[in-house]
Amino acid sequence: MPRPVFHIRRVSTTIYFLFWFLLLASCVPADPPAVLTNTPGVPIRIDDQRVYTEAFSLEYPNGWRVITSAADAPLSLIFAAPGNCALIEISVSDAALVDSLGADCPADVESLTREVALDDTSVFIRGLAPSADLDTFTPLFDTIIDSLQPTTP
Repeated sequence: MPRPVFHIRRVSTTIYFLFWFLLLASCVPADPPAVLTNTPGVPIRIDDQRVYTEAFSLEYPNGWRVITSAADAPLSLIFAAPGNCALIEISVSDAALVDSLGADCPADVESLTREVALDDTSVFIRGLAPSADLDTFTPLFDTIIDSLQPTTP
């Protein structure tokens, strides 16, 4: 019965990869860093049609930007139209976030405000748009309000 051929190259390559695997595995922390376990702020998920928060979900207009609140502030969102000449604020606080539109927008601005009760949460919605665009802005504003739903756990 012939003896198996011993391949030094195959053995050395295996030992080499095993050494690097053990070395790199020892660099992984045993526990995740505190920054990853306690991320500040309210969790928000944004997809191509809707924004989901822990209090509510709603649709946002196609092509508009979604701006979220700071981590230490109450939950709020701002939907900004292209060109920043129309804004919609959605918040669990009744404090206004934005008082005016961009510098390139008309000075004559109209404001629409609604309060919607969802289960045990009040959601405040405020829209800002130039007076000349109010006829097209109001249906969009109402569509967003109609899409507002409580988030189910």
